[in-house]
Amino acid sequence: MLANHVSEAEKIFKLGELDYARIKITSMTNYCTGCHARVPKMKKGFSSSTKSQFKLPKKPSIVDIDFLFVGRRYKLALKGYNQLIRRSDKGALKSEEYEHLFWQKLVLFSRIWRDPAKAILSFEEDLKADNLPTGLPSRVKTWVAQFKAWQMDGLDLSAIGDIEAVRITTAAIDRIAASNDSAMKAPTLIELLRHSGGLYELLFETEQVNLHPQILQSLAKPLQWISLQDVYLKRCVTLFPESNAAPGCLKGYKSMRDKKFPVRKPEFVKATIASLEQKLSEQKVKSK
Repeated sequence: MLANHVSEAEKIFKLGELDYARIKITSMTNYCTGCHARVPKMKKGFSSSTKSQFKLPKKPSIVDIDFLFVGRRYKLALKGYNQLIRRSDKGALKSEEYEHLFWQKLVLFSRIWRDPAKAILSFEEDLKADNLPTGLPSRVKTWVAQFKAWQMDGLDLSAIGDIEAVRITTAAIDRIAASNDSAMKAPTLIELLRHSGGLYELLFETEQVNLHPQILQSLAKPLQWISLQDVYLKRCVTLFPESNAAPGCLKGYKSMRDKKFPVRKPEFVKATIASLEQKLSEQKVKSK
């Protein structure tokens, strides 16, 4: 995925779209973080062990801690985020830096670990800090209330079948995406993070491959600012052209590219769309 990101940046640069190429390159760290925030507590695959050369410095910077996050050393990363948030020296961090720290913690508790109980304890401890920017404490209190509501609903995806789990999570994501209520301050944010995390874990864990197209299509809808939207949609069409979801995935991919390139699409984008269209056309011929 990262190789694809760099390759796209190179193609855009060669087309002379220098500003956009620069944005692609400078966003690589966020891209890594966003991708690693999509591989939750799986039984198999990527290890999240903290027993390695990764260590938390005595006086960590945000960059130090984000490196731990990207390396999936989540417990160490959380320790670092807490240390910075709860420090006593006022003015040490900018308002946007606090926003980043709290966002990372929100992703950890709601999307990766999906642990409302620990989230409540951690954020309530954060609220004791007297150096938080104006307006942030009230938002954190709202999050705590949402995590408490989550605790009460009793939904445990691991206790139900994969088909039912996909039905519940995709329905929730579709409802939220349709409401256009996915901004960082939105009341549905924690619900969106929770269900998209559960859905992504199902993508890795389920042995029912026929569920993958529906999962990929739903994952492409929320959280566009950190979503691997284009990857999900392309995989949906490329790997599952025979599925009912494939035409919708192609339509979604075209719409996404229309928004990103409203005036003129780069040649590599045109080629990708043509390739996906050909994939569906070939599938229609096979089905006859």
